[in-house]
Amino acid sequence: MTPKKLSLVCLLVLCGCWRGCGPDPDETADTTDSFESDPPDDETAPPAGASYGMARYAALLVHDGARIEETYGDETTWGDGYSDAYGGPTAEIIPEIRARLVPEGALAKPGYATGITITAPGNVDLLLGARTPFGHFPSGEGAGLYRPVLPTIFELLRASDGSVGEEQAVFTANSVHLQALNWSLYPGMGEAKGAVYSFLSEDGTGDVGSTAAGSDDPVIDDVAGFLLDGSRLVVANLHQVDRSGHYNAVNHWEFIADVDVPLVELWEDTVGQDAELADNTVLVYLSDHGRHRFMEGDSPWAHHGDGCSGCREIPILLLGPGIQPGIEVDEPYNMEDVTATVAWLMGFELPYGTGMVMTELLVDPPEIAQRTGPARLASSGEFVAYQQWRDDLESRSEIVVDDTVFSDTDAFHVEEPRLLLTGEGTRYLCWRQVEVGTSEEFWNWIPVCKTKRESDSDWHDVDQPAELVWPYSSPALAADAGGRLTMAWSSNLTGSNEAEKSLVLDRWTASRGWEGYKEDPVALVYFPTRPALAVGEVSYWVAWGGSTDEQTGRYERKVEVYRVSWPSDGAQTWSQSYTSPDTDSSGRSFERQEDPALYLADDALYLAYLGFNSEGNYLLTANISLPDGDWGVTRSIDTSGTVFAHIPPVWSDDGHVYWARLASGGTAEVCRASTSDLLSSDCLDLEVPYIESLAASPDGAWATRSSGDKQWELTELSW
Repeated sequence: MTPKKLSLVCLLVLCGCWRGCGPDPDETADTTDSFESDPPDDETAPPAGASYGMARYAALLVHDGARIEETYGDETTWGDGYSDAYGGPTAEIIPEIRARLVPEGALAKPGYATGITITAPGNVDLLLGARTPFGHFPSGEGAGLYRPVLPTIFELLRASDGSVGEEQAVFTANSVHLQALNWSLYPGMGEAKGAVYSFLSEDGTGDVGSTAAGSDDPVIDDVAGFLLDGSRLVVANLHQVDRSGHYNAVNHWEFIADVDVPLVELWEDTVGQDAELADNTVLVYLSDHGRHRFMEGDSPWAHHGDGCSGCREIPILLLGPGIQPGIEVDEPYNMEDVTATVAWLMGFELPYGTGMVMTELLVDPPEIAQRTGPARLASSGEFVAYQQWRDDLESRSEIVVDDTVFSDTDAFHVEEPRLLLTGEGTRYLCWRQVEVGTSEEFWNWIPVCKTKRESDSDWHDVDQPAELVWPYSSPALAADAGGRLTMAWSSNLTGSNEAEKSLVLDRWTASRGWEGYKEDPVALVYFPTRPALAVGEVSYWVAWGGSTDEQTGRYERKVEVYRVSWPSDGAQTWSQSYTSPDTDSSGRSFERQEDPALYLADDALYLAYLGFNSEGNYLLTANISLPDGDWGVTRSIDTSGTVFAHIPPVWSDDGHVYWARLASGGTAEVCRASTSDLLSSDCLDLEVPYIESLAASPDGAWATRSSGDKQWELTELSW
């Protein structure tokens, strides 16, 4: 079979939704490419094992939105072997896969989707091997620059093996929601190392404007064709499985059953009967999210998108070289683990991967160095915290401050520390965490905050303004003029971009608790990301990146700054102060702007943020004179085009802004500029290619860095 031709199609198709809602309509530096290189030497390569590099080919097929109840459910999962969508035993829905593939493969049941349980963000987690915030925006008129900020598995394979051509890495789907996921905005990667996106249309042409294929059979045929034509890595999204749940819920189980025989034939006939593919191909069948279980109405399983147990439990089946046949494990594995395992089997590394290689599924499991070290740095003055990786499948990470661990070992993830050290010496520490596999109906991310005064020996809990947060909650903390804890946070509690949400401003004291939260906030935005907060004697300043129109969210995102007046005993008054322009002072245009950072001095407020265009990634800045001045011109202060988009800029207490970029020699470097001369920067080389996070220190900056083996170390930089 000849692969379908590449096309970018704009039409509206289905996206997932959160609890209770229905479906929507559907100047650049000459940088040396350090990633096109020989395989890593013995010092950086993962330790060899019985399965390392055994698979030359891989195919990952995503049963989009298939619940555990309609796949491999039994007495160990919800439903006790019964599917309410089918109205009978789960085992009757995909009998051929159960009888012919499960005995040959390794089944992780259930697996978990712990990010946003919607199609596009779920597939991002799989393709990156790392969870990251991503909005499921309508397709509009093409892929746009709303792309992942970390390298995809396609780019990493092609970067590790120069023989893998552009037609040998493929993302195929009967959906245009995913067309922005075949390459990333990571410097040194991008379109030149990305995958082909093959769109399957109803009329078979793949032309722009065509209707997506209403069956998943053509997608499976496409996978077979690409494999037979020599593609090394094929990822496929079987989107009709999900679409049927939303629009034809009564017959949803039939669309899952429809792929039963074709998937068996893909493994037994296409792979098993080809001399090159047989014994050289790893095949993965999994879902990117599940579906609801307990909604009211005739079809409770119709939708998905929140933290319900049915949305988080997913089926995972692996087959191929290095995989133990006929085993079933119940360790809490997730989608990022699948990506880590496939990369291991194919013999390349995921430098930013947060998953763990699924050693229990491997033949003669080798000793594998899983990701270790500190991540997600946060600081306030001399106060620094980080997320420490754990080598524990059931408790993946912990929060560390001053060598003290703040962890709940019942939580699957404990991450994203946020810090504040007030002038009076009071410390505040916040993070997010999630538990899975419990008997609860919802496995939501919850916020946690603690405080300790300088005179206290113990930390004390701070009640939260909301009982749950979205999977990428990262509140901004500051102390106001009265010494109260002030927090800016996203009121998007699931990560869905379907409804207008906002950044909310709250403040807290031990005596009065939280005040300020509104159900109907003033500033509305679609899919707001990391907020920034600065507090002066009179005003509160809140900033974020987002879109004011869901239909254009993939192509146009702005940074907004609001000035908030908030008397001690009065209501908030929000006034829009700044919207990032389309162009900077030199005429460079930017389609997407994200990740603002604020610094408040006595006479000015300074803003720094990331901007993206077809030439690369930039750092921009603007400032406003206080108390009642105007914003000055918006300037690009790093025009290399190689700014790391996963590292937000940070300000220090002495008025320096820090950011990170890929240097011309292929290593990461941290740069800084001062409010006294923002167009003059000074950079320090980290001497390794990868930086994971950055925070200001009293004398410079802290960074977590790695040579590419996911062994992260904390380093302090001083100028």
